[in-house]
Amino acid sequence: MQKNRVVVDIHAITVREGVSKKNGQPYHMEECACMTTTEYVNPEGVVVTETMPGMVMLPKHLNGQVRPGKFEATVGLGQFEGKLTLRVVDLTPVDAKAAVEPPRPAANAAKSQAAAS
Repeated sequence: MQKNRVVVDIHAITVREGVSKKNGQPYHMEECACMTTTEYVNPEGVVVTETMPGMVMLPKHLNGQVRPGKFEATVGLGQFEGKLTLRVVDLTPVDAKAAVEPPRPAANAAKSQAAAS
């Protein structure tokens, strides 16, 4: 199987949250303004590089953990209104400056530690 390399250079992250008008459920989404660079080998064996700006939704497990920087994206298939779409399913930092923060401990855990001191 041929592998494409997708690098996402995140410049800004916008958080959208609220309550759905359709079902009344709360939602939280994080959308990144970024430049994406895709590298792949064409049928003639030539490495092709394509760069384009755009918006990328963060996968839920990365909400609140990503800061601006360069990441290699793992891309998977999603579905929207019956159509297959590509989506980012994970990000791996490309350099030391790109940061994926570890999940923050719950507020109750911090209170428990303070009480134990």
